[in-house]
Amino acid sequence: MKNQVLTTSGWLNMQWDDEFLTWDPNEYGGVEDITVAQKSVWLPDLLVENTAQNFAELGSDTMLVSIAHTGHMSWEPGILTKTICEVNIGKYPFDFQECEIKFLTWMHTNKTLDVQPGSDYVSLDACIQNGEWDITEALAKPYFYPSTYRPGTAHTGVTFRIALHRKRTFYVLNTIIPVVMLSLLNVLVFLLPASSGEKMALAVTVLLSFTVYLSIISEVMPKTSESISILAVYLTLLLSLSTLSVLSSGVVMNMIHQDETRPIPNYLKGLLCCRMRQIRQRLKIQQRRRQLEHDHSFHNGDFLLMRKRGPPDGTAGSGGEGRKLLEERHPHSHVNHGVLHADGVGSVGGGGIDGGGGVVRVVGLEKDSHQLRAAESSPLFRNDVKDDVDYDVWNYITWLDVGSSIDNLLFWVFLVITVSSTVTVLLLFSY
Repeated sequence: MKNQVLTTSGWLNMQWDDEFLTWDPNEYGGVEDITVAQKSVWLPDLLVENTAQNFAELGSDTMLVSIAHTGHMSWEPGILTKTICEVNIGKYPFDFQECEIKFLTWMHTNKTLDVQPGSDYVSLDACIQNGEWDITEALAKPYFYPSTYRPGTAHTGVTFRIALHRKRTFYVLNTIIPVVMLSLLNVLVFLLPASSGEKMALAVTVLLSFTVYLSIISEVMPKTSESISILAVYLTLLLSLSTLSVLSSGVVMNMIHQDETRPIPNYLKGLLCCRMRQIRQRLKIQQRRRQLEHDHSFHNGDFLLMRKRGPPDGTAGSGGEGRKLLEERHPHSHVNHGVLHADGVGSVGGGGIDGGGGVVRVVGLEKDSHQLRAAESSPLFRNDVKDDVDYDVWNYITWLDVGSSIDNLLFWVFLVITVSSTVTVLLLFSY
């Protein structure tokens, strides 16, 4: 039904009485019925009215007609017909269609020939299952059409109404589920870091995937403007969102590569209201790191092992809190006359425990970036950072912060639109 044409194969069972074809079986050796070629007897001039091809008479010269001695005629012509069927693709592929096959007398009117259905239902006992459609109902109704050459009369016939239900398993597995999964990938684009080069690649890939699916569905869907497919609208919406994700990814990547000296507009800074705490914590850690890197005890590759504040009175000594914490952290070491002896660690020079600052500095470790990060991630370091001076965060916002904030905002916007549109489409399909 891609081209709104229904192809039907079957046969008709037509019966009528012909008073000119009667005989007495006793006069003809007990013959009660005979079978002759259909061209040898009179037949009703029935044609398929809503055909999608050339008008043609029913049957062929090779088909036969059964004649009883009472004049009762039985004719069962086989047909293979293509009829016009207007489809409604609004709920494609969860759609129901109703098609009609109309048989009508071509020249005879109801004055000379009256055609009526013999039953209200069409027999489906010999129906062969179709891989795409299920026949849910088949009815037969009388049909007439006003005569164009004899006013006041009508051409009579029969209309067969066939209700069809599309089988949806194939479309769910090959169209619906992949499209929904692609819609989630469309949202996950904004979870990638703003500085990641794969961000743009993923956005473009998802955009191309939606384009391919939209072209596939357009090929298999009936072409009509009488109704609009919900699935096509849904795909168009996702394609639009994917296009916007590609554009936004380009804008964000352009932002993060801006010159650091270029000032950030205030309206962009307003997008970072929800990220101020993270930025403030990051600035404190950076400030503490700079202090450590410029500390005089780091000039020979010294490394901060731990920091512990002294007592409230500011006094500390070899037996103070620093000594106690050090002994707890290094049970195999001891402090004596300002020298720290530990297995594989080194020694403390120039007053191993600083009572005022409570800092234990260990000599002999290489100032390595991994070690510095490990120290910064320790609870002792983070507790110390909290006591530093508060910052005016607005002056330390970078373009990378702006890009990450925009990505975070777009993630929630796209997620809400995608989920709400998907749920809406599924609900519309269920009704």
